[in-house]
Amino acid sequence: MSEQNWRQRVNNPFLFPAISNDDGTTSTHRMAAEVDEDGNWFVFPTIVQKEDGSLHQFSNAFEAMRWNKARGEAVDFGKEKEAAINYAKGAYKTDQLKKFGQGNEDVYKNKILQSILQNRLGGK
Repeated sequence: MSEQNWRQRVNNPFLFPAISNDDGTTSTHRMAAEVDEDGNWFVFPTIVQKEDGSLHQFSNAFEAMRWNKARGEAVDFGKEKEAAINYAKGAYKTDQLKKFGQGNEDVYKNKILQSILQNRLGGK
């Protein structure tokens, strides 16, 4: 099984689209935690990437949970409510992602593009 789409966006935020927030930051996935009808807790993105590459932001967390569970994009925490909530609040975030949404995306995108270009040119 390939890596979940939202995890790809977490690990490589510069390679994916993002939603601009009112405060000047950007979001690539915005996580939530909810409990299902069986009492199991799930963590999932409320911003999802559709098959055409565009982003969709759910306004209803339960709809987002259903959508993500159907596609294997939700993380099952079972009965572990606190663990699910902590994870959704950011326990999964890499240092790279923490820096990404703070308005400095252009600097990081340029570094990534320079690295890609150097690799394609054989490290020159």
